Amino acid sequence: MKRIQLIQYGIVVIGLIFGYKFFESIFSAIIPLLFSFDGQFSGDIEFLGPLIFAIILYGIAFVLLIRNSNQIATMLNKNAENETLEIKVGKKALLHVILLSMCLITIILSIPDIIIYLFEAFKNDIGRRNPDSVSIDFVRKPAFYVALLKAVTASVALAYSKEISGWFIRRTEADDLVFDSTPQKD
Repeated sequence: MKRIQLIQYGIVVIGLIFGYKFFESIFSAIIPLLFSFDGQFSGDIEFLGPLIFAIILYGIAFVLLIRNSNQIATMLNKNAENETLEIKVGKKALLHVILLSMCLITIILSIPDIIIYLFEAFKNDIGRRNPDSVSIDFVRKPAFYVALLKAVTASVALAYSKEISGWFIRRTEADDLVFDSTPQKD
């Protein structure tokens, strides 16, 4: 496997994560809209502004990363030569990488809820001084606490990910699951 292929696969995986968030956000926008037409939705539709902005950003990132993964990989690999790599990944290393990825994506996905809640709390505090301002909570306090708990837990798991992967895989590296990639002959 060539180094540039490995980088390109990583970019495609990141693009797929953005694609997942794109479709998840679309469904998150459609459901409240359907309830608003029935008169069952008690809030204003003004929450859709940030959600539509997020949908647009996720969609752009999804399309750009998937379509241009080769160009991005070439740009990231510009100083290194494109040699073939012999990759040997054992169970422990694979679990460690998966745990790192899960923790990072959890932190990244929790940050918007935390920032929006803090911004809204600051805005509401300033708004108390101006009685004409309307207060809209985009992220409720329980959702903020859940996002904060997820981010802190993922950060702790990220810090101890090597030890955690060692707890689950106690056997030696010479186990049955080994991905071995030998260099390709050109």
